[in-house]
Amino acid sequence: MVELQIELVKWSYSILKFSISLPGFAYYNSLKTWKRIVQLLDTIVDEQKLEMAEGRMSNRAKVDILTSLLTVSDEKGKFTSESMIKDNLILFLFVGYDNNSNAFAMIIYFIAKCPHVYKQLVQEHMSIMERKHESDDIGAGALTRDDLSTMKYLWKVLQEALRLQPPTATAFCKATTDIEYN
Repeated sequence: MVELQIELVKWSYSILKFSISLPGFAYYNSLKTWKRIVQLLDTIVDEQKLEMAEGRMSNRAKVDILTSLLTVSDEKGKFTSESMIKDNLILFLFVGYDNNSNAFAMIIYFIAKCPHVYKQLVQEHMSIMERKHESDDIGAGALTRDDLSTMKYLWKVLQEALRLQPPTATAFCKATTDIEYN
């Protein structure tokens, strides 16, 4: 599983790069990594099927996503193809893997690279805290979830950071028409 995690991380970082399929380019490397991920999933699926066939699953939790995909059939009794199972597993792994932590890490990175942004964020937060401190509310001065709607600059910073570095990958794109700019 650790090997799969490493390959998934390498793939997720490289798919946002230019689609140049030549050695040394990130896209080329992502295609090689993709093949490795599929090979690892082949092994995992084969091991799970073997365990199920030999009845060795009785000691483990019987309802995990892979077991469900392997054992559940549609209303006609047809089981999901291995190709579809692997596609679903990749989808679950990718969507669930580190999106939030990647987003937070990139937001912190961009703020750290721009001291003037950090300074303005601190000023925005301090002004809200000072306003709250002047009131007679219990817990005055502490920022709450309700204060988020008043943090206009923070919202702009978050949007810009996510625009510059989305936490999830985009699909591979292929140009179908040449475009010339004057």
